Amino acid sequence: MKRLLLALLSGLLIALSLSGCAKKTDAGSSGAADSSGSSGAVQTPVITEKLSPSDSYSAFNEGKALPLDRIINAFYETEDMWGIGMTLSNVYWADLTMISLAFFTGDEATTKSALAMLGLGDADYSQSGNTYTLKYDSDDGIKYVDTAVYDATKDFMVFEQLADGAVTIHTEYYRTATGYIAVYNSASSEGGYLVYKIYADGQDGSVGIEQSDSVVTLKGNETKDFATSSPQWYKVEGDLVTGIDSNGNPIELSAIIESE
Repeated sequence: MKRLLLALLSGLLIALSLSGCAKKTDAGSSGAADSSGSSGAVQTPVITEKLSPSDSYSAFNEGKALPLDRIINAFYETEDMWGIGMTLSNVYWADLTMISLAFFTGDEATTKSALAMLGLGDADYSQSGNTYTLKYDSDDGIKYVDTAVYDATKDFMVFEQLADGAVTIHTEYYRTATGYIAVYNSASSEGGYLVYKIYADGQDGSVGIEQSDSVVTLKGNETKDFATSSPQWYKVEGDLVTGIDSNGNPIELSAIIESE
């Protein structure tokens, strides 16, 4: 596993270059279908350009980071609050587990060539329809299987990693007219999953944290309070971060509005 992660990290830019580089997607420019009058409804985008899995994941990471970084930074910059910032930063550690998505370019020959260039020619990569699979062994003999199922017509991704047949991470996301809805399920050593729910709406958004005995999935019709429905949640809107911490205490902090 360590060898694979180091190779993937070092070759990430190479892979993106081979795939034609990740395309920046402005979710707000896609137009919106279903302009529901419900204040909690999330508008769906009109997908005019189908992305590859790797390009989709790159755009998602950029869109997700806009509000998430503002929330995390608000805690890091507040005395005695850095612990919450570290907890929220675990989302980015989960992204490292999903780094194989950067190589799922949609072109099998290109992906295999990139893996071979990084000395990972022994990894078993395959794709069938909208399903992409990478199988490899860690240095200590653990058998990993990374699988992505991607619907380009909806920009909807489902990623799951198995380690010796057990789920280590299960992540789903889809694009909205103004950002993204996402859920991360990270297997807990105590059983069940630590779940992060994310709603990104440009620079604003929210993240929720909860425990679950089973994997939490997306239905595709989540509302704006998707993340704030968790018992622990944090929301940034304008220059204000609000939320409820793990002890049930209300939170209110100032946030920096990033320049465009």
